[in-house]
Amino acid sequence: MPRLLFWTVTLWVSLSLRAADPTPIVWDTDMDSDCDDAAALAMLHACADRGEIKILGTMVSSRHPWSAPCTDAINTYFGRPDLPIGIPKGPGLKLQASLYAQKISEEFPHDIPHGDAAPDATPIYRRLLASQPDGSVVIVTVGDLTNLRYLLESKADDASPLGGVELVCRKVKQWVCMGSRYPADLDPKPWGNFKLDPESTVKAIDGWPTLITFTGGGKFAELMSTGECLAQCPKTNPVRRVYEPYFK
Repeated sequence: MPRLLFWTVTLWVSLSLRAADPTPIVWDTDMDSDCDDAAALAMLHACADRGEIKILGTMVSSRHPWSAPCTDAINTYFGRPDLPIGIPKGPGLKLQASLYAQKISEEFPHDIPHGDAAPDATPIYRRLLASQPDGSVVIVTVGDLTNLRYLLESKADDASPLGGVELVCRKVKQWVCMGSRYPADLDPKPWGNFKLDPESTVKAIDGWPTLITFTGGGKFAELMSTGECLAQCPKTNPVRRVYEPYFK
């Protein structure tokens, strides 16, 4: 799973570098069961610091009560404390356990006191997309697809007179999705980010009106690792703290 996520990040970075201007990115993560989401978010901030991308928002698809605060804490650590964060408010997603979300939320400063205090992701998505030039936004999902399903099902509002599908069609250049595994016959079981909310998975993928790039791993992803780099991070880095329970 971690290698696949870093392959996802590397792919959208390479795509972003083709553009003269920073690519506007909406990041959507579960930030609960796996540590790789935190490292990928750190990579996102590094790319923004280099002027390669512009982070519009960091959405959270997890129902875990500390996932949104944890994401907020990481954003704050990397100097972007005011990035919009939203969570799914409708039904569909099962609760996942987390070894680190509460710990990071308690140890590092952030503004969101608890997951329930985070706003609904759907109107935030709509506002962010409506504010950008047509055909410019890249959405990157490294978690469940619940938020994207609700975005597609959304109606006209104060942000845009367009329905969800029409808004995505106008504003989103492509969606880069972490998942699944291929060739499928190598592992036919339901895969990670697609299995907790299968209804949203099907509806988001079937209803998406622009390009989708799936990152299924492969030999390139198998070569990527982060273990040696972890020790180079200061102990005050929340991403290092996220990984520590996995190395005991």
